Amino acid sequence: MFSCGHAASDELPTYGTVFESVCIGSNLVPANVGALLAALSPMLNGSVSEMAKEDLVLMGPGISSGWLLKTQHSAFFVTIGIRRDDTGATSTSCTIDIRTDDAASVGKYVESHFRVKKIIDETQGSSAFIAYVADLIGFTKRVAISIQSGNGVVALSLYEL
Repeated sequence: MFSCGHAASDELPTYGTVFESVCIGSNLVPANVGALLAALSPMLNGSVSEMAKEDLVLMGPGISSGWLLKTQHSAFFVTIGIRRDDTGATSTSCTIDIRTDDAASVGKYVESHFRVKKIIDETQGSSAFIAYVADLIGFTKRVAISIQSGNGVVALSLYEL
């Protein structure tokens, strides 16, 4: 079974490396995500494969591209998508799906590594959702970081507000 990819206690967890290198590093430009994953995977002794277009609909609405990143002890689905609201405004998001029941550790990672303000902390059924407004260097739009957890999976997302 794959874990959430924690490294030694003084190191960044693997999902943190992926989140920072790919989601933040891409500056939410969809064309950058695949190239960053391809560059990162050898550094993690891993491999990356692009998801089939017909499987993307299962990942959520608006997902335009997705990849599976496998490392020695963990695996992550990384997706990028663009949603359009009723006014025509768009919002780009990058999400990493982590197979773990330890959403609290993911929350601690976000709160200790970024300047954030929690704006939502709710539970509905077996799912929990936490969202933060974040100040990230290099972004021209306001961004949010969210953590959605339930049924052994945690989705760590970065998206434009």
